Amino acid sequence: MQPNGSDDLRKVMGRLRVIWVAMLAALALSVVVSQVVVPHSKQPPNPTLRFLFAGLGVISLVAMTFVRRVVVAGNLGSLDQSRGGAPLPPPLAAYQNVVIMSLAVAEAVGLYGLTLFFLGFPVRVLYEFVALACVAMVVFLPKSEELGRTVQAYANRRGTA
Repeated sequence: MQPNGSDDLRKVMGRLRVIWVAMLAALALSVVVSQVVVPHSKQPPNPTLRFLFAGLGVISLVAMTFVRRVVVAGNLGSLDQSRGGAPLPPPLAAYQNVVIMSLAVAEAVGLYGLTLFFLGFPVRVLYEFVALACVAMVVFLPKSEELGRTVQAYANRRGTA
């Protein structure tokens, strides 16, 4: 890594925490929207959709957990490319990218609930999906220790530890 490595670590963690807060706020906004908007569906929704979306959400979260573990273990693959701005060292770029991806997957789970709500499911279904998304957001919270392990694993793979 470069001499300003700890500066880069702080910048990445700060940026990721801002993104995390913004995405958590977006989930809260979907709950607010559910209190303001009343769906006007005349037909009862197909209950299979709820299970389909729940299965998709769980599978997505499990897959993202696996991808995140692979990246933290130093198997960066194509996730080590930073886009725009000053280029980050590969382990920082990979960690930043995988955290953003995992938060987006968690956010999608909440949006599945909002979609079901708009399709006519009770607001309780939205709350269930948003609760699952919030739990995933807490699990996927960017962690300095995890970033440190990613940097160390990358250094070990490159033989620079």
